[in-house]
Amino acid sequence: MLQTPVTKSLLNSRGLTIAEILIALAINAVIVLAVVTLVSNTMLSGKTSENRQELATDFGLLQNYFARTIPNAGGMSIPTSAAFWVENNCDQKNPTTIFKKCKESDRLTIASSDEGPTCTVTAFNTTTGAATFNSVVNAGVSTCCMTVRPLYRNQVLFINGFDYKQYWVGGADTTACTATLSAGPMAANDNVNDSTYNWAGAMVVPIHIDAFYLDTENSTFNRYVYTDLSEGPNDGKVQVLADRVFDFQVALGFDFLPADGVVVDETSANDEWLYNHVNDSLTAAPFVYQSDSIPGLPKNSLRMIAVGWVIGAPGGGSSSGATQASVLNGPVRSRPGFVLQAGVAKLGARSVYVFD
Repeated sequence: MLQTPVTKSLLNSRGLTIAEILIALAINAVIVLAVVTLVSNTMLSGKTSENRQELATDFGLLQNYFARTIPNAGGMSIPTSAAFWVENNCDQKNPTTIFKKCKESDRLTIASSDEGPTCTVTAFNTTTGAATFNSVVNAGVSTCCMTVRPLYRNQVLFINGFDYKQYWVGGADTTACTATLSAGPMAANDNVNDSTYNWAGAMVVPIHIDAFYLDTENSTFNRYVYTDLSEGPNDGKVQVLADRVFDFQVALGFDFLPADGVVVDETSANDEWLYNHVNDSLTAAPFVYQSDSIPGLPKNSLRMIAVGWVIGAPGGGSSSGATQASVLNGPVRSRPGFVLQAGVAKLGARSVYVFD
């Protein structure tokens, strides 16, 4: 028994009564409880500080990664809207692919230019989808541009003004300077879906494509590098960027209400951010998509990308921090035994100037 001055005095005296002994034991219990509580609170306080520091470090690493990735996307006259494709609540994706089920998280696919000369479409067969490209003079010899500008990953973006379409190049014939085309991984983001569209005269920009997504089975935030059209689980193109990630959400910032260099965020369905509110939809006002020649939301008014995560650190319990968190228009996430924290980074696209 912990002996305090009170209990020593009582024990050293003669003729202790039962009542006195009980009082001494009660006082001793109070002192022991206070000591245990103090030690416990000190440990919890230290654990809370450790959790917060760990979460802040993890979020900082993700933010720094995308602070380089977002501004470097696009390039070579690629429209900003063609460089970013967001699948909001991407559960509709085929679950047999590497992406599996998103469980209400988002997926962000980014196209970036392989810096160098571009090609031009000189003829386009709207029936077969075959394209003929231009020739260039290389070392005094007329050569197919695909020879001078190799398509390392067979991914290209056709651009004609504000119209664009993403293709996978197959069956390239550098002698005839022709190639057959099929829909690429970002084809769902095309703003031209007319199969009879004639791309003659269009610029051809070689690109590389990366997809960022949450592996909900392993709670890892991953990067998927496309080198072909497959999305199989054994292609070896997956890079784990962070673990203990429990949600990933993306929002798009447009400057159109009005176009004043400020992307207004009111966390509502009526501001200039798409997917920062649960009621946001491309099929609802003010984000009803219309072509660039019609008043409404031109896709070329995309200015900013917001990326948000819910990350966690081992812990849990009310003394260690929040055990539930949500970000942007995502659901409330919880994870037993983990302290969760949400964070958002807003980043400007390449060569786009906004004040906020």
